[in-house]
Amino acid sequence: MNRTSRPVKTSENERRLICRLSKKYPSMTARHIGNVTGILLKASIDSAKRVLRNFRLVGRIAAKKPLLNKKQIQKWMHWCKYYSALSVIDWKNVIFSVESRINCHSLRRQYIRRQMHQQYESRFALKTVKYSIGSH
Repeated sequence: MNRTSRPVKTSENERRLICRLSKKYPSMTARHIGNVTGILLKASIDSAKRVLRNFRLVGRIAAKKPLLNKKQIQKWMHWCKYYSALSVIDWKNVIFSVESRINCHSLRRQYIRRQMHQQYESRFALKTVKYSIGSH
């Protein structure tokens, strides 16, 4: 029997642990997962990356969403439901004139690990806060 690659060093339990850690802490990097699990198991960083790719948990840039409380979310939902009945002709007569500057808590890109089509789920999004520094 000829082998085409090296035998896998991680067990099924170890692979599930790596996947579970990544799902519980989406912003944890593969390096950090490898270090954390390295104490518990013999997974290297490359092994952690490989396992995460096999589970389709790929590192992506976090989508930005405004940080809203429950009352603000209810107001937005009420506004959306109220105006969803407008026709295209009605919307052509609407002018949006409010402009605001939106900055993140951190200006750095934040990577998270998630599966496809989950970018706008609350736990995978980077929360942004509006504040005014002055006009430019």
